[in-house]
Amino acid sequence: MRALLLALALVGAAHGQDEAARRWAAELASPDPDLRLAARFRLWALPRELLPEAALVAALGGAQVEGVVFAAEVLAARGLGGDALQALRGHADPAVRVALAPALTPADLDAFLQDQDPRVRRAALLALARHGAPEGALLRALRDADAGVAVVAREVLLLLVAPLPPGLLAAAGADPALRLFLLRGLADRPRASATAWLEALLRDPALDPAETCLALAALPEGRIDTAMARDVLRHAVAADPALQEAAHRAAARMTAPVADSLAAAAIQARVEGAPMDLVLAALSRIGAAGEAQLLAAARTLARPDRTTLLNWLASRRSGALARHLEAAVDGTEDLDPPVVREISHLLTTQERVARIEALLAAQDGDLADAAFVALLGAGVFDERVRAFAWDDAAQRARRMTYLLGRLPRARLPEDLLLATLRESDAALVVTAIAKLVQAPLTPAAEAALEDLATRSADEDLPQHADRALILHASEVRARAALERRAAPEDRIAAYQWLGLKPPAFALEWLRAEAERLRSAPGMPPEASDRLDHALARNGDRPALARLVERAHTLPVARLREMRESLAPRLDAEQATRIARTLGAGDADAFLRAELAAWLRGRAEPEVLDRLVALRGDPEPEVALAALRALLPGPKGPALRASIAASLGGPLGEGEVEAAFELLGGLPTPLQAADAGLVARFLLLLPLGQGVAELARTREVSGPLARGAFPEAGPVAELLRHDRDGHAAPAIAAAAAEAARHPNAPFLLRARLGQVLLGLAAELPRAEPLAGALAEVLVAAADPDPYFLGPAHVLLARAAERRGDLAAARRHASAALHGFLPVAEPVLARLFLGEADPAAGAVPMARLAAEPHLLAARLALRSGDRAAAGAALAVAEDLGFGDHATRARVAELAKEISR
Repeated sequence: MRALLLALALVGAAHGQDEAARRWAAELASPDPDLRLAARFRLWALPRELLPEAALVAALGGAQVEGVVFAAEVLAARGLGGDALQALRGHADPAVRVALAPALTPADLDAFLQDQDPRVRRAALLALARHGAPEGALLRALRDADAGVAVVAREVLLLLVAPLPPGLLAAAGADPALRLFLLRGLADRPRASATAWLEALLRDPALDPAETCLALAALPEGRIDTAMARDVLRHAVAADPALQEAAHRAAARMTAPVADSLAAAAIQARVEGAPMDLVLAALSRIGAAGEAQLLAAARTLARPDRTTLLNWLASRRSGALARHLEAAVDGTEDLDPPVVREISHLLTTQERVARIEALLAAQDGDLADAAFVALLGAGVFDERVRAFAWDDAAQRARRMTYLLGRLPRARLPEDLLLATLRESDAALVVTAIAKLVQAPLTPAAEAALEDLATRSADEDLPQHADRALILHASEVRARAALERRAAPEDRIAAYQWLGLKPPAFALEWLRAEAERLRSAPGMPPEASDRLDHALARNGDRPALARLVERAHTLPVARLREMRESLAPRLDAEQATRIARTLGAGDADAFLRAELAAWLRGRAEPEVLDRLVALRGDPEPEVALAALRALLPGPKGPALRASIAASLGGPLGEGEVEAAFELLGGLPTPLQAADAGLVARFLLLLPLGQGVAELARTREVSGPLARGAFPEAGPVAELLRHDRDGHAAPAIAAAAAEAARHPNAPFLLRARLGQVLLGLAAELPRAEPLAGALAEVLVAAADPDPYFLGPAHVLLARAAERRGDLAAARRHASAALHGFLPVAEPVLARLFLGEADPAAGAVPMARLAAEPHLLAARLALRSGDRAAAGAALAVAEDLGFGDHATRARVAELAKEISR
């Protein structure tokens, strides 16, 4: 793979040479935006020594601002252009000034922090971060009027600077707006070096309550005592949403014993009018003892509040609630509706069942309904449950519908179902019919259904009853039901139902129906087609022959409806007959495509010849349908090989669709040959599109490029089914071929990043595969940095696994800068893990500490314990608040001290 990366980096050497490189530099000034874009990518692919510096400097004076930006980007990224770039510092277009940032000195960048355009200030700040982020520059950026710049500055401070500068903290202490802004960041990402400053703030009695709460949230665990906790609770139920949010952050940093001590105060706060949801949010760290206190106090609350509390405890999987449920079902605790609904699993004795059944007679309708739900959830059905469901006429439809939905047919007495058929609620009757036919119909059931079919005044119920009789009753009743379907549309529906009957019975009636139809001019034209379809589906060969004879005259929708049941029944002669109708060039394209679909997987020579010819049909629908028909047949392997080989070349629209079709038909789990096809599709197909692929960069909507690469989802889905490790070597092989492609620089990182997103849910199982993709993504000549953070995270893990700590450190540092300026929440969650500072999970802090942990290990490996200790101290400060980092720091500290 290292050879591959070198090949990708040097691809321009094989295809550029000096003359071509100068031509590309000149094309940056072209009025054609596609030429400019292609030149940008080709120049990015060249290593520093092959870049035409003079030609690029000349391009800085071009009339096309985009070309100037592209030239400045390339020169600045490679450390070229010197004075020419410096001369552009005052350029009128902010995009040009942004492009210069990587090439400027810290002093120049400091001046850029005062630029009128926030995009320039942001770029300057990120470039300064690579120079060490001077304290004065950071302070100015933290105070920036643009919120985006200020947030980036705070991220740089909290992720890169250790320890936190005392001068900056002092300045924040004297500036209320800056202090609040910094406290919000520290509440999410605590830092050890801020502890003394935070404690000093908290000693100020005039500190704003919101700042007090945020400062408490940023302190080390265990610093919030009971008195502080009571203040936090008071603020958590305040009217000010900002104060509520700050208080809830502090509450999340309490220890369980401290949170437990608030239980009684929390209930009192609710009694005094505080909203129940805010009260409970302040108890997020409560333990089992506190939960028990809440439950004990719950009986003093109004029912809505008790319901909210019990549901909240259930969402926490509270052990105290589980014990409460046991006590309630045994009669030693109150039985509230939310409690009763949760106790189905506890109705294990007759005594418990009887206690809950007694609630069915409760005057409290909610409590009675809850008991009904619990009993049915436990599978209890007896006379008391039946009476509850049936006896109240006003509630019968609702309760009976629930009962029929919860109990299996074997538990339901027939007399109850038959009585339900006489109800006036049509939806309930339909439910009862569906449940009734799940067992063989008795004579009484057949009679009840027939009575419903003949006497009901409802518009739809007779059809439901007749359908049940036709499909499930004795032949006599079924035949009578068929004959009752007198209206033409009703008889057509019966043809379709008979597809589910035994063929002997169905054919007898359908053939008699065919005789009758011949002398029934009132039947609609589609009746003959439907009748022949029903006959053919039941094995009638003449009917199938008739349909084949007029197939080219039938509506496409009807052909599609018939295909699944009839296409497999075609004999060789019938298949050939259909194939011959496909040559009619004036026929509707969708009709010809549907008829081609009837020939899927056929092996007759004439059929194959016709389908092969249709591969070149001018109508794309027909050509694609022919391909779909050919792939499962004898010509499929050769077709697959041909399409796979074509990937990477210039393809027409139909050929691209063929590639997509081939991809969509691959089986899972992924086999070795198919993995090669997927890899070629991902890496080579886009290169064959040339500049058209680059146009995607103009179409991307949003930072995650959603919608720009719809094929990324299917590719990721197939790769997720790579159970045997075929995909990683296939990607390496396809990438090596891509590196030799003339359009190698056109491989877009956003495309590969979308596939990485699709694989993220499978990590760490799919990490070797994701790592192979990450290598190609990092090596790509695309200047888009968006997915570099996740890619370097994967490569750092891989390097650490193979023991290459130096490479792991480089990748970890690149990953951190890749996630700056502000980590996209989706990327951070998928590739770094869920953030939960209260539970000690701070993934960005872990990422910030990682390069320093690796530096400490490298120093220890070389025997430099002092350097290892210094690096470890930085890692401890940056990773403060993350339990996993704290454990690694402690383990490494032991090794250093040995």
